[in-house]
Formats: sequence, structure tokens, C-alpha cells
Amino acid sequence: MVAGLAIATSMLALAPMASAASLTSAQVASILSMIQAFGADSATIANVNAALTGTAAPAATTGSSVAFTKDLTIGSSGAEVTALQTALIAKGYAIAAGATGYFGAQTKAAVSAWQTAAGVTPAAGYFGAKSRAAFGGVVATPTTTTTTTTTTTPTTTSTPGAEGSFTTVQSATPANNTNVTVNGNVAVYGIQVKATGSDMTIDRQDLQVKVMVSTTQVNPSAFITSVSAYDGSTLLKTMPIAYADVNKDSDNLYYIRMTGLGFVVPKDTTKTLTFKMNTIALNAVDTARVLTVAGYGTQGTRGVDGAGLSSYVDSSWTSTFTFNASNNSVLTASADSSTPKARNIAVDTTNGVTGVTMQTLSLKSTVGESTMTDMRVVVQTNNSGLSVPTALYLYDGSTLLSSAAVATSSGASYANVDFSNLELAIAKDATKVLTVKADFPSTASGIASTSIAQDATYTLFETPDGTSGTVTIASTIVGNDVHLAITDTAQWTLVSASIAPTAGVVSVASSSLTGTIVLKVVADGGTLTKPIVANFDTSRVWFASSTQLTTNGIGAYAAANAVPVTPSITVTPNDATVGDGSYYTVTVTGTIYSSNALVGSSQPLFMAIGNIDSDMATTDIADQDWGIDSFYTPAAQLTKGTL
Repeated sequence: MVAGLAIATSMLALAPMASAASLTSAQVASILSMIQAFGADSATIANVNAALTGTAAPAATTGSSVAFTKDLTIGSSGAEVTALQTALIAKGYAIAAGATGYFGAQTKAAVSAWQTAAGVTPAAGYFGAKSRAAFGGVVATPTTTTTTTTTTTPTTTSTPGAEGSFTTVQSATPANNTNVTVNGNVAVYGIQVKATGSDMTIDRQDLQVKVMVSTTQVNPSAFITSVSAYDGSTLLKTMPIAYADVNKDSDNLYYIRMTGLGFVVPKDTTKTLTFKMNTIALNAVDTARVLTVAGYGTQGTRGVDGAGLSSYVDSSWTSTFTFNASNNSVLTASADSSTPKARNIAVDTTNGVTGVTMQTLSLKSTVGESTMTDMRVVVQTNNSGLSVPTALYLYDGSTLLSSAAVATSSGASYANVDFSNLELAIAKDATKVLTVKADFPSTASGIASTSIAQDATYTLFETPDGTSGTVTIASTIVGNDVHLAITDTAQWTLVSASIAPTAGVVSVASSSLTGTIVLKVVADGGTLTKPIVANFDTSRVWFASSTQLTTNGIGAYAAANAVPVTPSITVTPNDATVGDGSYYTVTVTGTIYSSNALVGSSQPLFMAIGNIDSDMATTDIADQDWGIDSFYTPAAQLTKGTL
């Protein structure tokens, strides 16, 4: 082979003795094919071609563009051939001799392979009109400056001559992400590479890429602008992405081939190769892009060992990312757990009552930052003339955001109260808790509550680019009732609740459960009369199955499912009345026996208080069943029958 190459290249010295015109194109092609077969490098082939044809040898180049205008085939030469060869090599198609400017058997094979991948038929290796159209017509390629020889220094390894192999697994990062709001250098694929036997250089990676816009798949080049490979924080290579850089196979799968990565993994170590992408920027009106990245084919990752031998590994796991506009956001409102329970409110006959907390709500911004601008609060009453507040207030923590007067039409039982120009900024993934408070007049009595519903006109926010959106509310956020009583009322709260089982005596007594609920009742606005057992008569204290407690909630089944008992109470202090702000401690005790015909089978039971009466100096409250839904004991097992 060496002797043959020497003979072939000696033609350079003889070439000037023959007229260029004396050789036909076929003869030139035959000579170039022969020296190419002997392994001549690209510079030698280019110089022989120049000598035989009487043209200048191709020179080293700087970046300009070459338009494909001619049909190229075996024997063609010139700048367009060089441009084609350069582009094919960049796409990963092998031309061992390099970009010589001469279209020989190696170039034909590379063109044929590209045609197969691009779906150009027939894949005969002839670069004609169909191929020019599929290739894009124009490629960036060198223009002649001066004749130079370029030497590429190979990536060095510490194990020259040693044969090795490598394995890959998916890296823990980057993780899938359903909310990518940036478009620069986004990590989308990670490969952990382990080298065995020698250092391994990963020099090529095929990435299968899928871009969906809603239900439509688009060419990845319409979204991706470049792909970069990183060794940790070190940039290995960046590949701009144009239409011609994205390949499509016969199964309509798109893939990008990155070559020349030079990612070295030392023997018996593991390193991570990361791919990052730049994309077009999305605006708030744009549909999200769903990007899926995977290794392409069973030979997606190519590595070279210390002996120069190539091996391939399937790295075909999948990573998925949803790209949203960086200037987009979603604001969601929901009920907050700090909303007060239903309760009694005493109304001063001179000054009314101010700052009554009606409800709280949580606002959470996702995707991006949001600015709350408008909110509509609806006031509902059961006594349109007497229980309507005079004003509502909206707070962010202790900061007053806005206030508004409440006005109702004559006879109406509700009113819409609109807060505008709030300008409340909520950072991405942050939550704000807002509080609605109310003032009531001195004549207020009855029941009032507030609620907030989704409203495309009055409950609004702004995205970072100033676009207006509707706050997302899954279901109406309803505050609990406030029961307004002129002058005075009673405030009941739970202190403690317990239950104790008692085993029966065989053939003598049945087993039983004894529930104990300790309450505190405060006089609000006037004098409270000492509670008596009649305030907790047999229809008000009952036992029920613990399964009903978890599935139905207190109160929903009291009449139909509960077993009423006659309670006993103790009250401290023993005073007949207490004044405004003072209180009684009331202990309510009830017992149920397993012999009770209404109990049914053996089962766990709890004791609860269904409603309460209160006697104030001015106002008597009968059958209060609001604000007491926590007045129940734990459950305990009651064994049916006599032991």
C-alpha cells in the first residue's frame, strides 16, 4: 500500500509535463480514485487534482456561504463539492479522505447514507435537484483565502493502545420539568458514562428530539436554536440548529447528531455528559412547547478507546420538559384554614361592631410572578335590612390593601363589593393569605357571610408582561356565618373532650361508654345566666358511630343516626350570672350502655353535642348548632350485650 501510494503521488512531479487538456475527466477521476484508494490524505488528493486539471488547489478557509447550483456526482470537483463534503462530515457521515473538493466513491457513499436518513429517493449517491432542496440549498462553508494545511490534535488519553469499553445510565439531573420559563442553556439530557479497560472518549451522540405544540408535532428546528455539550461546567461543543441539522428517519423520528464532542472519561471512572439547549422565547399568548429528548437508536452514543477502536451504546431513556412563556403566570385562590368558624357577635347599640373577620383566602402564583389587581367579594345576609355591613376591608397580613362601602338595593339579601387597583405582587410559587373584614352598624342583627367566586370581570390579576388574567378558583370560597345579636351574646369554645369505656360484670351489668366534654362560655356584651342541664337536653347530646364521623361530618346525621342520652353537667363558678367578659366552665357528661336497643352491633362510638341554648340579659339564643362542630370526643369500642 505504501509503495502504491508513493507511485501514485509521484505523478505530481510528472503532471506539469502533460497538458491539462490532454486528460479527459474520466482519466482524472480514475487517477484520483486510485490515490484515494491508497489512503492519500485530503491535501494530497487536492494537490493532484489541481495539477491534473490545471486549477488552483483548495485553500484553507474562513466562513462564508456556498449555494448549491450544480448536479454533483462521481468526478465532480470544485467549491460546491468541498461545501457538500464539509457539511456531510459535520453531520457525522464518514468521508475518510476529508473535504478534498473531489467527488469520489467515499463522497458518493456519504451522500447515499444522508439521502436514506433524509428520505430522499432514490438514495443513489447522486446529488441533484431533490437533494439540493432537502439540504437547504445554501450551506455555510469556507471561501478560499490562502493555501494552508490544518492539523487536528486528537484528544489525549492516559491509556494509549489499550482496548476498552463503556456503559451509560441516565443521570439524576436534569430532572423532568413541567414548567421551564427560560430559553437559554436549559439542561435537557444527562448521561453518566463509565469507562472500563482504558480511557474512553465519547465523540458522538445522536439525540432523538420531539417538540409538541398542543397535539401537533413540529420540526425541532422551529423551536431549538442550538445544542451544547458540557463536561460539568466546561463547554465541549455548541451546535447551532437549522432545518438542515435535524434529521428525520423513515419512522418520522427527528434526531440531531453531535460529533467531535471530545468527552474523555478516564479508565474505571464515571463522569456526566450533559446536553443543554437554547430555544426561541415564548410569549404569554404562545402555546406551551413540550420537548422530549432521548438517545436515538441502539448506537446512539459512540466512544473511542485507547487503541482507537469505536464502540456504541444505547442511551435511549427519555427526558421531558414543558416550556412556558417567561412572562406568563397563573394565580389560584382557595379557602385558607385560618377562616374563623361560625360564631356569635355582639353588636354595640351605639357604635356597632368593627373589624369582624369574615373569611381568609390563599393566593398562590405558579409559572411566573403575578400581580393581584381586582377582587369581588359577595356579601350574603338573611335579613337584608339589618345584617348588611357598612364597609368591607381587604388585608394582606396586617397591611390594609383596600376598603369599600357596601350598598344593597332595597330588599336585596346580597351585595357585590369590588376592590380594584390592588397591585399586590406575588412571587412565583409564593403564597399570600388575604383577610376580609367587615364593619356592622349599631342596628345590625341576623346572619351575614361573605364569599369569593371566579369572575372574569372582577377577580383579576396581571402576568409579568401586563396581560390581564382571571384568578383561578375551583369552587366558590365561602366564609362562615357571623350571627349578629344586639347588645349581648354568648361565645362557646371547646376546652377538652374524652371518653372512657367501662367493662360490665358478667350476668349483672352491660358494658358502657362515658363521654366528657368540657366547654367555656363567655358573656359578650352583657350578663350571662348560669347554664343548666336543660340547655343540653336529651335531643342535644348523643352517641354515634365513629365511621359516621369521618364520612358524614358532625350534624349531618344527628337526627337519623345518633342515639340521644340524658346528660349531667357541672358548672363553675356557681354564681347565678356572670358579667361581660366573664365566663363559666361547663362539664357535660353522658353515658351509653351496650344494652341500649338503639346501639345495634358492637362498634366504636363517640359522644357529641348537637346544639346548645344560651340565656343572656337581652338576647336568648336557642338551638345553636353553628360554630360547635368540634364539640365531640374521640371514639371507643362499645361491646354489645350483657357480659
